[in-house]
Amino acid sequence: MVKNTTVIIKKAVQVIIYLVVLWFMFQIITSHWQELSDHLGTINILWLAGGFLIHVLSLLLQSYIWHRLLIYSSPTLPFTSSYISYFRSIITRYIPGGIWVYVSRVHLTKKLGLTGSQGLFLIVAESLLAVLSGCLLYLIVHPATTYGRALLLLAAVLICTCILLLYSPQTIKRVYRTLFGRELEIVPLRTRYIGVAMLLYLAQWLLVGLGVWLLVNALTPTSLSAIVPLSGIFAISWALGFAFLVTPSGLGIREVVLVLLLSSITGVEVAVLVSIFSRVFFTLGEALHFGSSFIIRSKQHT
Repeated sequence: MVKNTTVIIKKAVQVIIYLVVLWFMFQIITSHWQELSDHLGTINILWLAGGFLIHVLSLLLQSYIWHRLLIYSSPTLPFTSSYISYFRSIITRYIPGGIWVYVSRVHLTKKLGLTGSQGLFLIVAESLLAVLSGCLLYLIVHPATTYGRALLLLAAVLICTCILLLYSPQTIKRVYRTLFGRELEIVPLRTRYIGVAMLLYLAQWLLVGLGVWLLVNALTPTSLSAIVPLSGIFAISWALGFAFLVTPSGLGIREVVLVLLLSSITGVEVAVLVSIFSRVFFTLGEALHFGSSFIIRSKQHT
């Protein structure tokens, strides 16, 4: 009974959040419709295509980071196997419920020789590293925004939480035991290994920043120096969206934060279009890699 009540409350909160996000975006679009139409009418297709290509490459780098985590426990694992497990699972995040991406990746990881408990721990570690690197990049770049102090505080809280969990994995184990009544097998990660993963994630955020910069340039000319602050803005937007566990993949939250922060650099109209294009590009990129994973698997069988 308690479990059913919790599920109902979570669903209700999700619906409320989605409605608020839709209302927020609807208000912006209707109040700036003429400017949005003007930007769409003069959009540069080449810059837009370049932005899509960079988004696709950033997803490939994400799968390589997952591979680096897997070979920590299985050194002989080929990258193609990690790639297949990553993108066959990541596409399930669009299934209602929010847990299927974890369930499917744990299932696929078991086929690679790891235990389900090890796979689940590595998924948690991957998420912590992504949030930690995104918040750190924002603190380093610290682009000028209206919400600077609040974001610095949130980023600091998330950084401290991620560091605590990464360097005290027993805390993760205790939380998991409390929530699910099961034991979680820890995969102790060395500091050097965490450092390498962090560098890869920082490179991934900068690559995404380049993709966002290309999107902005498809709509309005922007200085090349804007790549770094755009990287920091997207990184903190993703981190806050991911940390907001109520909505799967930060859907809606990331877009709102991105619009609020980008508007101080690009203007509201461009910020709205960039947030929409970015979400679409990531979705299309995941679908592209998902299809590629089947092609690679079929060739391996052949």
